[in-house]
Amino acid sequence: MRIAFALAGLGGFNAHGAGFLTAASKWHLVPDLVTATSGQIVVLADWLAGQDLQARLITGDGQADPLAQLRALMFGDPGIFRPAYVEALARFAAMPDFSGGLLNLVADRLLPAQQYVPERAMRISSGSPPR
Repeated sequence: MRIAFALAGLGGFNAHGAGFLTAASKWHLVPDLVTATSGQIVVLADWLAGQDLQARLITGDGQADPLAQLRALMFGDPGIFRPAYVEALARFAAMPDFSGGLLNLVADRLLPAQQYVPERAMRISSGSPPR
């Protein structure tokens, strides 16, 4: 049987993918193919390197503080991600483009797909740099 994992990011909240990969490891599931988007790419890289995903995603303060996740949601995690407040305000203040229709215009301004902005620097652990 062939196995593939498809991991999608959630704007910096990547614990779901880390939990899935940890469970897959405990069940000794080894995928033939893995795809990842957004912050899951970083989680996947850590998993492939054999690192403890919980320790990488939850800092010491986050384990003891019940409001840590709410603060991360509202203010981000410095050096990792920040809310896209500035980008949302820029979209809202931009000149309207009615070419996509009124529904698309309203949805883009009030329900934008971008909620967070990554701040983590890309790291390459070994091998040659990407081309």
